[in-house]
Amino acid sequence: MKIAIIGTGFAGFGALTALISNPEYEIYVLDIGLTERYPNQRNQIVPNAKEHKGSYYSYGINDVRWSVKCESQRICSSHAFGGHSTVYSGAILYPKGNDLDQWPQECRPTSGDYKEIIKNIGVMYEEDGLSDEFPLLPEEDDLLTSKRTTHNSVFGLSRIAVENLKGNEGCDRGLFNTSTYFRTKLTERKIQYYKNCYVYGVESNQENVKINWELGGDGKAKALEVDLVLVGAGCVNTTGIIDRSLFGEGERKYNLKCAGMFMDAFLKVGHNKHYDNSSRRAVGFPEFFIESNSRLTKNTWMHSQISGINDQIIEMINSKIPLFGRIIGRALKNILYFSITVIHSKHVEPVLIKCSSVRDQSNGPLIHFINVCESKNAQQYLSFRAAFYASIKSHWMGLCMIRIPLGGLIGDVIKGNRLGSWHFGGTIPMVKDPCIGQCLPTGEVLGLKGVYVIDSAAFPSVPGSTVALLIAANAHRVARGLQTRTNYLGS
Repeated sequence: MKIAIIGTGFAGFGALTALISNPEYEIYVLDIGLTERYPNQRNQIVPNAKEHKGSYYSYGINDVRWSVKCESQRICSSHAFGGHSTVYSGAILYPKGNDLDQWPQECRPTSGDYKEIIKNIGVMYEEDGLSDEFPLLPEEDDLLTSKRTTHNSVFGLSRIAVENLKGNEGCDRGLFNTSTYFRTKLTERKIQYYKNCYVYGVESNQENVKINWELGGDGKAKALEVDLVLVGAGCVNTTGIIDRSLFGEGERKYNLKCAGMFMDAFLKVGHNKHYDNSSRRAVGFPEFFIESNSRLTKNTWMHSQISGINDQIIEMINSKIPLFGRIIGRALKNILYFSITVIHSKHVEPVLIKCSSVRDQSNGPLIHFINVCESKNAQQYLSFRAAFYASIKSHWMGLCMIRIPLGGLIGDVIKGNRLGSWHFGGTIPMVKDPCIGQCLPTGEVLGLKGVYVIDSAAFPSVPGSTVALLIAANAHRVARGLQTRTNYLGS
């Protein structure tokens, strides 16, 4: 059986971990976007992206060499350094209980799915208060309900995906890189790999699925026929691929579910030797996690990451305020901290996106535009902030931090994301009784037989927990299900 995976982020990685052991599968991987800077490409800084090894790459969908153009507001993961298609790192934590109450039960990853993903990555991990509620390797009961019934706030050192662990000494400064896994399988000749791809769409029939694509920006259309396609191109790009494949030319609107986010600033005035964050600080990782679940958070888990100011933030502020980085920034480097708190998407108004597919005047390839419309009813997060501040107070002995008044305004400037979050999904949700363009619980798109969505576009909701592990585990669940199914349910 021939199976194609579109995308090499956490979704593609999760799917491949489930498929790779089956010798009957012939696996093709289409790596969308740029994996390296092409000759004479300008190092252009793009919003919501991070500098990595001195370079910023254009996001693949905005590569000027493509005949397909995209207009967007840079909706992409904050972990996609420079916006190229290689995905680095990821905070490792799974959702539980009410976090997935909008997901049909059969759509939810099992503890086995999470365990299989964690087996294939290294995780900076400590046995602390966080692990009492969220063991690194969850059992099924750990995914269902909270162990406590009163106000629940747990605190510990962050869990970060890394390339190589060095025992209790942390890691060797290597962020986990999904492309490393794909390169390993390519070296082992377990997959066929194509880089710098742009996928226009897929054509599904009773026999197979044909992928229409370009390779390397040469403008030459190509086609690949396979039995099944797993699409994990990133929520917005996946939405575009499915939209063009089902509906062709015209304009459609989608509700993009967005996990809410707010920031705060703190001064660290002490240090607790039981929480040694030095190895995380040394490599610029988030240092602390706080998970809160209470009446104030409307009985959903709220996730907070707390990090010290890093060189990237100092350089960014220095570009706006001359001399900041050289004088004030360096002086504050060890005491100025920022928090990012993420809340469940059901507490936030959806964002409207429009997908348009038209042909240009030369009757060339389809041109795909995505326009983002900001929500007009942004929810005030007073109760969520109150829960966060209560958590900071209750974990004072571990954090030793004082909140800076109006620190959230500082964070909003640094964040630089007009939509308020980096966690998106839900445009092509999995539901029990889908309409055309939605997904069955198996992940298969109704109307596109043999085409499965494996990234957050298929999420019925976006939890407040970090989504990297959930994306990979859900993709593993979808791919795992292919091995036991004999009849495909798409129309």
